[in-house]
Amino acid sequence: MKVSELYIYPIKSCAGIKVDSAEIAPTGFVNDRLLMLTNLSGHFLSQRSVPKMALIQPSFVETQDFASVQKMMRLDAPGMASMTVAIKREGDAEQVIVWGDWCFGVDQGDEIAAWLSAFLGIECRLTAMLAGSRRPVDPDFAISDNDITSFSDAYPFLMISQASLDQLNSKMGTDVGMDRFRPNIVIADAEPHEEDTMGVWQIGDIAFSAVKLCARCAIPNIDQATAKPGLEPNKTLATYRRFNNKIYFGNNLIQHSSGTIRVGDTVTFKEENQ
Repeated sequence: MKVSELYIYPIKSCAGIKVDSAEIAPTGFVNDRLLMLTNLSGHFLSQRSVPKMALIQPSFVETQDFASVQKMMRLDAPGMASMTVAIKREGDAEQVIVWGDWCFGVDQGDEIAAWLSAFLGIECRLTAMLAGSRRPVDPDFAISDNDITSFSDAYPFLMISQASLDQLNSKMGTDVGMDRFRPNIVIADAEPHEEDTMGVWQIGDIAFSAVKLCARCAIPNIDQATAKPGLEPNKTLATYRRFNNKIYFGNNLIQHSSGTIRVGDTVTFKEENQ
């Protein structure tokens, strides 16, 4: 098996960036889910309630070196002039909430909030995670007391095999893209759902523990190119991937160390979690 694709999602639930390599920070890939949109009460927004978020494309404009923390980000969306924002992670902090976790964020200002609100048709704010703040993963699935994540749903990484998607598309008789499932790491040359195996995986020079299968919400049913919701692929997934009244696709990972992984890196299963 090998790494075939890597993705970073700078703004939670907005479009991702495909990269050739990615540096691992304590929270996951550097710049992954660094920011998120909130309503005026500080509660996070996602495609679940605002599908048009899929059409917002972030990019970093000062450098294409994804191995360092970026400072400037450009946002593009259909029918909107591009907007550039200098990411602020220090200064006055406010509490924001994501999946029941209260976190400290730094608001990115009125100009970008107005741009986002105009495109989405709702009042919202953009916040970045306060530098140095910590959001622990669920202790029931952590591998150490130091395991943290950013504004992701719950864990630092999501891994999916290309074979799992190929099998799904074969069952549907039509194709959906991997972007529906928003993985960080895509692996090739695996068996369908081989990534379900719980235990320690070696990806390049870094060991990861697979800790919890990813229960899917309605986001995979949203066409990421048009933001239009539908019934697939969850309708088909429910026929063979429903367990405990949930649909599962992909596996959540926690890293054992820092470092960098790259497209083409070898992927091996090492051992069961102890």
